[in-house]
Amino acid sequence: MACSSGSAIEGSIGLTRQNGQATLIFANKGAGGDDRHYLISCAHVIGQIDGPSAVDIIVTSDCAPNATPFATTVFSAVQRSGVIEFDAAIGEISAASLPVNDLEISGSDVRLGSFMPSETITPSMSVSCVLPRSQAQLGVISSRSGQVSVEYRKGTYEVCNAWLVKAEKKVREGDSGGLVYDARLPLGSCSHPPAVRMDGLGFIRLPMSSSIFKRMCSLNCNASLIGTILGEMT
Repeated sequence: MACSSGSAIEGSIGLTRQNGQATLIFANKGAGGDDRHYLISCAHVIGQIDGPSAVDIIVTSDCAPNATPFATTVFSAVQRSGVIEFDAAIGEISAASLPVNDLEISGSDVRLGSFMPSETITPSMSVSCVLPRSQAQLGVISSRSGQVSVEYRKGTYEVCNAWLVKAEKKVREGDSGGLVYDARLPLGSCSHPPAVRMDGLGFIRLPMSSSIFKRMCSLNCNASLIGTILGEMT
């Protein structure tokens, strides 16, 4: 089965492992781009959110069991003084992992399009979720918190650019990176539950947009990758 949004992935640094989900898998759509494919997930799943490490992260996936690595991380948000601007990371999928499904959801006929404009996201809005571990498929936007305390492996960090969503089922470990979307429009991804949960069902929802990826890439991505991420998604 070709890899898609919602495919299980694992990021390993030495003996430390973190399970999660592929938020998006997509082909390079930048002008004059090549045939490379990319993966988006949480930084605490496929990145080095605690800070740079001398040991490379190895990303694997059950959807491509014969490919190691499944993807190579090319960008990871990093906490700075206990604050993270975005819990997000980008990986380039290896040639051995191809083919993959471009902008498709695993087990679904949904074909994803461009990101939903952040100004159209409002509290009480109903959304769909791809959270295979908890098997939650529906949720409701609860509020825009802006900044939320989140417990990670090496400490509690303040994560910015966050909304809160209440899913129909309690979010479980391994759901991190799970896609949140409306119809064909991706909104963001599930991350760790906040340190203070809402009835045990709350989780962080990170808005995705071209402007956010531009900001992410301005931190430590090269120009060609900026063109890739900002390319028209549809």
